[in-house]
Amino acid sequence: MAIPVFTLYDSCYQIEETLISPESQTTTPTGIVKTARFGINHYLFKITLIGALTLEQRSKLRSFFLDSKANSSKAYLPLTSLYNASGSNSNAIAVKTEHSSGNQVKIDGFSNSTNGVLKAGDIIQFTNHKKLYTVKEDVNSSNTGEATIKIDPPLLATVLDNEVVSHSDLQAHVTLLDNNIKTTLNIGNMASSNVIKFREIVDYG
Repeated sequence: MAIPVFTLYDSCYQIEETLISPESQTTTPTGIVKTARFGINHYLFKITLIGALTLEQRSKLRSFFLDSKANSSKAYLPLTSLYNASGSNSNAIAVKTEHSSGNQVKIDGFSNSTNGVLKAGDIIQFTNHKKLYTVKEDVNSSNTGEATIKIDPPLLATVLDNEVVSHSDLQAHVTLLDNNIKTTLNIGNMASSNVIKFREIVDYG
């Protein structure tokens, strides 16, 4: 069975996003606090569908939940235009030479000699895996339309030469965080709220 795609954005909704940075802190005998990172930065998404859902929308929600549970709670979560990059680039861009690891990726296809083609905090995504990578610094292109982008976290999978890089219409690979979908229903006027929580998948080994 194909991994289901969440498609209930035709209702009124609210997205709550949390960026998780797993780390631990220890204090030395001299009082110095040391922080150690032990995991991979990833996103949590809480989606609340607000107001009266139509009968069709309710059926879609139940069907999505059951299909996701049949796929080990996995799903694809299209991210709205609120997650599109804020940089100036509108060109199709792609990886320049294969990269198998590291926190820098060379990309080409930008307009030549342009500042701010991507901005710090923008999110990008590669074709062969759905991890959401955050751009760490503003990106300026060279006179040949190339740029080296610093990303967080470091690459979790190999990206290939000419692999397309997306910075709009992103789709997160997620797992249902809870084993249920919480629904609050007011029978009098059919107003309701439906809460679905997702965790971004980071295991691409």
